[in-house]
Amino acid sequence: MKEDKKTEQQQKTEVDLERERMFAAADEEAAKGQQTTIDPEGEVKSRREFLDTAMSASDNPEDKYTIYYQGIRKLLMDFLPKGQQYKKMRDYIYEEKNIFLTRGKAKNSKGIRGGDGRMTYQPDMQQILDETIAWILGSRTPTDIYNRYWQLNERMGY
Repeated sequence: MKEDKKTEQQQKTEVDLERERMFAAADEEAAKGQQTTIDPEGEVKSRREFLDTAMSASDNPEDKYTIYYQGIRKLLMDFLPKGQQYKKMRDYIYEEKNIFLTRGKAKNSKGIRGGDGRMTYQPDMQQILDETIAWILGSRTPTDIYNRYWQLNERMGY
């Protein structure tokens, strides 16, 4: 029984180490040439300015679509490392984001989530956008945004 537990811990550690190495390489890439502002075309000037222009008090599905794609998703695509070598890392981050936005709905074995993050509740969308902007104005490392999203999911019990 102790050996089973030890083997499980070793396997988990190997997976964790692989993930850590992947994120560390991506963090190094993200640290190159960091910018400090974003303007209305997608470059943040200040957190408040971005929130004022990107977020409205609307619950309109079309507005949510715009906020999701031109806000949250665009920021992630602009600031996460690009390239095939970082695809798996980006997928982990996108999955954590989508689990939060769908209130805990992960993809099933067939790859079906059963929820649409673009149509989430306004406070949930606001919270993800807040975390994303804080990440951009802060470290901008993939590890940091992954941990931010993961911690949101943990706090909510997802």
